Amino acid sequence: MTPLRAAVADEQIQPAAADRPAATLDETRWKQAGAKRWLWVAVTRLVTRFSRAGTRGGAELAQLLGSSYRGFLVSDRHRASPCLDVCQRHVWWAHLTRDMLGDSQYTGPTGAWGQRALEVVAHLFARWHRFKHQDLDRATWPAEIKPIQETCAGLLAQGAVLPAHQARGFCTDLTKLAPALGTFLTVEGVAPTTTAAEPALRPAVLWRQGAFGSHSDAGLRFVERILTVTATCRQQDRHLLSFLTESVSKKLS
Repeated sequence: MTPLRAAVADEQIQPAAADRPAATLDETRWKQAGAKRWLWVAVTRLVTRFSRAGTRGGAELAQLLGSSYRGFLVSDRHRASPCLDVCQRHVWWAHLTRDMLGDSQYTGPTGAWGQRALEVVAHLFARWHRFKHQDLDRATWPAEIKPIQETCAGLLAQGAVLPAHQARGFCTDLTKLAPALGTFLTVEGVAPTTTAAEPALRPAVLWRQGAFGSHSDAGLRFVERILTVTATCRQQDRHLLSFLTESVSKKLS
């Protein structure tokens, strides 16, 4: 059973996705007969899987990848993942820098903290790009980033007592997620800011906006399955119509 063939059936795509070293997770809202629903997506290097859900809670992860998933999960900081240790996660830095930019707009200590945080992040990414382009080698890389990581830890400790409630909460959350902030520094194939899940969701968002959701559970199941097959065909450079024709012909034979 190839990963593409596995994408046809929900019960078969979980092993294909769970076998990947990293998966990117995201979701978008949906409507089913007027009720609020969610459409989740998990993107790996070879397989993309969509899954309908009644909530946007972390329990949906098991439905997407299976409770035995042992790879790394890439998501924003709000995606709860109770079946994964924080050391198996990576948090998108693009969203974090956006929050830091917002903090930098405050006056007083919070604004100063936000500006300093942006400076440290810029320094971190300057080093990352040098490493990515092989200006820094793997042997010296840990020593290069250790001072920056220590500075980040100090900033989070300072941020936990800022006067702005939102900034304090942000720093408290990041302190809990500290192991997930540097995954991209040590795990090959995990990018710091880009996420494959957001572009994967765009067709679903356009569909929802044009169709106003689904009338039934069967309709939403069709949505998740056809989006799964379409995205996975694109990843594996397969012709969608040919694949669907072949699959239906084999099913009917």
